[in-house]
Amino acid sequence: MMSWMTPLMGGAYESPSVLYWAGFLYHFVLGSELSMLSTSLPVMLSYAQSHGFNPAAVAMVWAFSAGGKLFMYQSSVLIQGFAYGYFDSRDMFKVGLVLTIVEGSFSFFLCRCTGR
Repeated sequence: MMSWMTPLMGGAYESPSVLYWAGFLYHFVLGSELSMLSTSLPVMLSYAQSHGFNPAAVAMVWAFSAGGKLFMYQSSVLIQGFAYGYFDSRDMFKVGLVLTIVEGSFSFFLCRCTGR
């Protein structure tokens, strides 16, 4: 699972970006935040420890990557809001895309995952 990521995890600024977008794609496929984090976080922490990264920083970036939501199926709260007509699917996609990019940019500038 992690072998493709190892060459991309070189610097202090590349690591958070790679982690964030890999986590976002994993969450995109899995859907539920809880299942995404419970299935992948132990693997991520083991990977961080074995490669000399800060496990707390890796865990935080990975958990933040579950925050980006583009579609309703990714959160039951969003399904509830959609069902009552507070927003439609286009609004959800536009706002979710902007917030996901902004959150990914913040993690790029604010996080240092390497312990080196």
